Formats: sequence, structure tokens, C-alpha cells
Amino acid sequence: MQEKIVIKPFLDVFNAQGKLTTQLIYGELVKLTGDENEFGVGIKSELDGYTGFCDDNYLIEAKQQTHKVKVINSPIFENSDLKSKHICNLSLNSFLYIKEKGEVFSNIGIGWIYNKHISEINEYYDFTNMMELATDFSSTPYVWAGRTSYGIDCSAFAQMLFLACGIIMPRDTKDQCKLNWQEIKLTDLKTSDLIFWDGHVGIMLDNINIIHANASDMMVKQDLLKNVIENIKNKENKDIKKILRYKPDRQIIIK
Repeated sequence: MQEKIVIKPFLDVFNAQGKLTTQLIYGELVKLTGDENEFGVGIKSELDGYTGFCDDNYLIEAKQQTHKVKVINSPIFENSDLKSKHICNLSLNSFLYIKEKGEVFSNIGIGWIYNKHISEINEYYDFTNMMELATDFSSTPYVWAGRTSYGIDCSAFAQMLFLACGIIMPRDTKDQCKLNWQEIKLTDLKTSDLIFWDGHVGIMLDNINIIHANASDMMVKQDLLKNVIENIKNKENKDIKKILRYKPDRQIIIK
């Protein structure tokens, strides 16, 4: 199958019925499946295997990506000058082809990015620092199917944080909660544990506070876990489904 990369800060992906299901991030590698309908061409993400249909006007021939965005949100400028025209912003984990490396900015084809906002593609955050990255997302808008700092949903929030640490996760909560990670009791919580309800996931900041992208606040927000448990129980009559803790021997690490 032909390989292409995304050349837009985020690209909406639809199912065969036209329902928005996810987004592709800038530089994400996809394979064309050969299918096509009124919602676009058929694709399969090389990152998480997600399939759907998207606008092929924002797909170009794959290039060798060597870097990625390491901050939550990085502005792209027309020239290597912060006072030049602002083109767009790219989000965490966006993959980059460096056309020209400068002392302060680098040309990525669509414009120039600040060098301190990028890292080599095989450099990752230490897993123990994940929560510092998570709190940087605070107040990011909640957007169904979103995967970027423009807007993000609960499962993408978890996926993007773990990806920044080099850990591959599925896209949706229904698949994330099936991961072969260590299952934890509510009385044994610690930082970075994932807590699942039916259709929702949050990440523990410590043993009592959770951070999650949620539709109640329409943003990424920190809360007391006990309040979230009570709120979901009262509004949706749902209890905690599972609590998982990442273990290095339980999942693929990006090399």
C-alpha cells in the first residue's frame, strides 16, 4: 500500500458512515487502503492502526522524518524570525522533516519552527516526568475525536502522553483498557495510573488527584478522584471499570 504523511496540523478522519472518529497529527504516516467514498480516501495509521477516510489534499508522499515537536504547542513562522507571519501551530508528537537547520529556527517545509521546541525523533520524555507534561495540557479544550492542543479527548490525551515517552497505546478507551498492564486496586493508586470507566479514561497525578480531558468541563482539568467518581456515578450511573499501571515488560516501546 502507498505510504503518505499528513501535511496539516490535524486532519479529521471519518468512518464509512461519515462520523468523525479521530484525527491524524502533522507528519503522521498512513497507508492508503485503496478504498474511497464521499468522505475521502481510505487510510490506516502506521502509529496505532486506526482506519478511516480523510481528505487526500492534505496527504503528501512520505519523507524521512528525523524530528518531532516536544512541547504541547509550537508556532510555525513564515521565516526564521519570530516577528514574521505566523502560519499555524503544531502539537506534541507532530513528526517533522527538517529541510534546513538554522541556529535558532529550522525549516520544516511549511515554515520555520523554534529549535528548542523540537527533539530528534528517537528522543523521549522520561516516564517519571509524564505528569509535568500532562499538566501543560491543562485548560486545553475538550474536542470529541481530537488529538492535539487545538482540542483533545480523553483517550487521545492518554495516548499522546504515553507516546511522548515512547510508549505505544491504542487510540480508544475500549482498546486501551484491554492492555496487558498491571491491574491495580483503588486503594493502591499512584502517579500515571490509568483509570477507566465505560467510555472514559483519566490519569492519576498522585494517589488522590486525576487529570483528564472531560466533557463536563469541556477541557483538560485536574480534579479530586473522589469527585470524578461521584460525578460520573450521578450523571451516567457508571462505576470504575478498571485501573491499569504501565510496566516496561507489558507493551511495545518505540525504538
